[in-house]
Amino acid sequence: MNQALKDQRIQELISLYNNGATKECLLKAKKVAKIYPEEPFIFNLIGVVSASIGTYEEAIKSYKRALKINPKYFEVYNNLGVALNDSHKPNEAVGYLKKALTINPNYPEAYNNLGNSFKELDGLEQAIESYEKAITLNPGYIDPYTNLAIVFASKKENEKAEYYFKKALEISPHDTNTLRYFSD
Repeated sequence: MNQALKDQRIQELISLYNNGATKECLLKAKKVAKIYPEEPFIFNLIGVVSASIGTYEEAIKSYKRALKINPKYFEVYNNLGVALNDSHKPNEAVGYLKKALTINPNYPEAYNNLGNSFKELDGLEQAIESYEKAITLNPGYIDPYTNLAIVFASKKENEKAEYYFKKALEISPHDTNTLRYFSD
Protein backbone atom coordinates (compact mmCIF):
# COMPACT_ATOMS: atom_id res chain seq x y z
CA MET A 1 0.00 0.00 0.00
CA ASN A 2 1.24 3.46 -0.91
CA GLN A 3 0.82 5.48 2.30
CA ALA A 4 1.61 8.79 0.61
CA LEU A 5 -1.15 8.27 -1.96
CA LYS A 6 -3.60 7.28 0.76
CA ASP A 7 -2.69 10.38 2.79
CA GLN A 8 -3.08 12.55 -0.31
CA ARG A 9 -6.55 11.15 -0.99
CA ILE A 10 -7.59 11.73 2.61
CA GLN A 11 -6.28 15.32 2.52
CA GLU A 12 -8.25 15.92 -0.68
CA LEU A 13 -11.42 14.69 1.04
CA ILE A 14 -10.80 16.91 4.05
CA SER A 15 -10.21 19.88 1.76
CA LEU A 16 -13.45 19.23 -0.13
CA TYR A 17 -15.40 19.03 3.12
CA ASN A 18 -13.76 22.15 4.59
CA ASN A 19 -14.55 24.07 1.41
CA GLY A 20 -18.23 23.15 1.57
CA ALA A 21 -18.21 20.66 -1.31
CA THR A 22 -20.10 18.10 0.76
CA LYS A 23 -21.75 16.17 -2.06
CA GLU A 24 -18.50 15.83 -3.99
CA CYS A 25 -16.69 14.90 -0.77
CA LEU A 26 -19.24 12.21 0.02
CA LEU A 27 -19.08 10.69 -3.46
CA LYS A 28 -15.28 10.63 -3.47
CA ALA A 29 -15.10 9.37 0.11
CA LYS A 30 -17.27 6.38 -0.78
CA LYS A 31 -14.92 5.59 -3.68
CA VAL A 32 -11.86 5.97 -1.46
CA ALA A 33 -13.49 3.72 1.16
CA LYS A 34 -13.64 0.95 -1.43
CA ILE A 35 -9.91 1.32 -2.01
CA TYR A 36 -9.11 1.43 1.74
CA PRO A 37 -11.87 -0.63 3.41
CA GLU A 38 -9.90 -0.89 6.65
CA GLU A 39 -9.31 2.86 7.13
CA PRO A 40 -11.62 4.01 9.95
CA PHE A 41 -10.95 7.71 9.33
CA ILE A 42 -12.63 7.51 5.92
CA PHE A 43 -15.75 5.92 7.39
CA ASN A 44 -15.78 8.55 10.14
CA LEU A 45 -15.55 11.25 7.46
CA ILE A 46 -18.40 9.67 5.50
CA GLY A 47 -20.39 9.78 8.73
CA VAL A 48 -19.53 13.42 9.39
CA VAL A 49 -20.46 14.48 5.86
CA SER A 50 -23.66 12.41 5.90
CA ALA A 51 -24.70 13.90 9.23
CA SER A 52 -23.94 17.42 7.98
CA ILE A 53 -26.49 16.96 5.18
CA GLY A 54 -29.05 15.33 7.46
CA THR A 55 -28.74 11.70 6.33
CA TYR A 56 -28.35 10.39 9.86
CA GLU A 57 -29.02 6.73 9.13
CA GLU A 58 -26.17 6.69 6.62
CA ALA A 59 -23.98 8.53 9.13
CA ILE A 60 -24.82 6.05 11.88
CA LYS A 61 -24.05 3.11 9.61
CA SER A 62 -20.71 4.61 8.58
CA TYR A 63 -19.72 5.42 12.16
CA LYS A 64 -20.49 1.87 13.22
CA ARG A 65 -18.32 0.60 10.37
CA ALA A 66 -15.45 2.79 11.60
CA LEU A 67 -15.88 1.38 15.11
CA LYS A 68 -15.73 -2.20 13.84
CA ILE A 69 -12.33 -1.36 12.38
CA ASN A 70 -11.12 0.58 15.42
CA PRO A 71 -13.18 0.13 18.60
CA LYS A 72 -11.01 2.64 20.49
CA TYR A 73 -11.72 5.56 18.13
CA PHE A 74 -13.29 7.83 20.75
CA GLU A 75 -14.13 10.64 18.30
CA VAL A 76 -16.35 8.23 16.38
CA TYR A 77 -18.25 7.27 19.54
CA ASN A 78 -18.84 10.99 20.07
CA ASN A 79 -19.92 11.54 16.47
CA LEU A 80 -22.20 8.51 16.59
CA GLY A 81 -23.75 9.83 19.79
CA VAL A 82 -24.42 13.20 18.15
CA ALA A 83 -25.98 11.55 15.09
CA LEU A 84 -28.21 9.40 17.28
CA ASN A 85 -29.27 12.41 19.35
CA ASP A 86 -29.96 14.40 16.19
CA SER A 87 -32.08 11.54 14.89
CA HIS A 88 -34.20 11.61 18.07
CA LYS A 89 -32.53 8.66 19.80
CA PRO A 90 -31.02 10.32 22.89
CA ASN A 91 -31.14 7.14 25.00
CA GLU A 92 -28.86 5.38 22.51
CA ALA A 93 -26.72 8.49 22.18
CA VAL A 94 -25.93 8.55 25.91
CA GLY A 95 -24.34 5.09 25.74
CA TYR A 96 -22.03 5.99 22.87
CA LEU A 97 -21.06 9.32 24.41
CA LYS A 98 -20.25 7.61 27.70
CA LYS A 99 -18.11 5.11 25.77
CA ALA A 100 -16.19 8.03 24.20
CA LEU A 101 -15.58 9.36 27.72
CA THR A 102 -14.51 5.94 29.00
CA ILE A 103 -11.79 5.91 26.35
CA ASN A 104 -10.91 9.60 26.72
CA PRO A 105 -12.22 11.15 29.97
CA ASN A 106 -10.69 14.52 29.02
CA TYR A 107 -12.86 15.08 25.94
CA PRO A 108 -14.92 18.26 26.47
CA GLU A 109 -16.91 17.91 23.25
CA ALA A 110 -18.25 14.54 24.39
CA TYR A 111 -19.27 16.02 27.76
CA ASN A 112 -21.07 18.83 25.96
CA ASN A 113 -22.81 16.38 23.64
CA LEU A 114 -23.69 14.13 26.57
CA GLY A 115 -25.28 17.19 28.18
CA ASN A 116 -27.31 17.73 25.00
CA SER A 117 -28.60 14.15 25.15
CA PHE A 118 -29.46 14.45 28.83
CA LYS A 119 -31.27 17.72 28.04
CA GLU A 120 -33.33 15.89 25.39
CA LEU A 121 -34.22 13.29 28.02
CA ASP A 122 -35.23 16.03 30.51
CA GLY A 123 -32.28 15.08 32.71
CA LEU A 124 -31.45 18.73 33.32
CA GLU A 125 -29.26 18.16 36.39
CA GLN A 126 -27.20 15.57 34.50
CA ALA A 127 -27.01 17.97 31.55
CA ILE A 128 -25.74 20.74 33.83
CA GLU A 129 -23.07 18.42 35.29
CA SER A 130 -21.94 17.42 31.80
CA TYR A 131 -21.73 21.00 30.55
CA GLU A 132 -19.84 22.07 33.67
CA LYS A 133 -17.35 19.24 33.17
CA ALA A 134 -16.83 20.36 29.55
CA ILE A 135 -16.07 23.88 30.80
CA THR A 136 -13.68 22.56 33.44
CA LEU A 137 -11.76 20.70 30.74
CA ASN A 138 -11.81 23.59 28.25
CA PRO A 139 -12.80 26.99 29.66
CA GLY A 140 -12.58 28.52 26.18
CA TYR A 141 -15.15 26.16 24.65
CA ILE A 142 -18.25 28.28 23.99
CA ASP A 143 -20.92 25.60 23.41
CA PRO A 144 -21.35 24.41 27.01
CA TYR A 145 -21.76 28.01 28.23
CA THR A 146 -24.52 28.59 25.70
CA ASN A 147 -26.11 25.25 26.59
CA LEU A 148 -25.99 26.01 30.31
CA ALA A 149 -27.65 29.35 29.64
CA ILE A 150 -30.42 27.60 27.71
CA VAL A 151 -30.94 25.02 30.46
CA PHE A 152 -31.07 27.65 33.19
CA ALA A 153 -33.45 29.77 31.11
CA SER A 154 -35.73 26.74 30.72
CA LYS A 155 -35.64 26.30 34.50
CA LYS A 156 -36.54 30.01 34.89
CA GLU A 157 -33.21 30.60 36.67
CA ASN A 158 -32.66 33.84 34.82
CA GLU A 159 -29.63 35.11 36.74
CA LYS A 160 -27.70 31.93 36.00
CA ALA A 161 -28.89 31.94 32.40
CA GLU A 162 -27.70 35.51 31.94
CA TYR A 163 -24.36 34.71 33.58
CA TYR A 164 -23.64 31.88 31.14
CA PHE A 165 -24.81 33.87 28.11
CA LYS A 166 -22.44 36.67 29.11
CA LYS A 167 -19.60 34.16 29.59
CA ALA A 168 -20.27 32.76 26.12
CA LEU A 169 -20.23 36.25 24.63
CA GLU A 170 -16.95 37.03 26.42
CA ILE A 171 -15.40 34.05 24.64
CA SER A 172 -16.90 34.89 21.26
CA PRO A 173 -18.76 38.22 21.06
CA HIS A 174 -19.98 37.55 17.51
CA ASP A 175 -21.02 33.89 17.86
CA THR A 176 -24.29 33.73 15.93
CA ASN A 177 -25.60 30.73 17.89
CA THR A 178 -25.20 32.51 21.21
CA LEU A 179 -26.49 35.81 19.87
CA ARG A 180 -29.57 34.07 18.49
CA TYR A 181 -30.50 32.81 21.95
CA PHE A 182 -29.36 35.92 23.78
CA SER A 183 -31.47 38.27 21.65
CA ASP A 184 -34.72 36.40 22.33
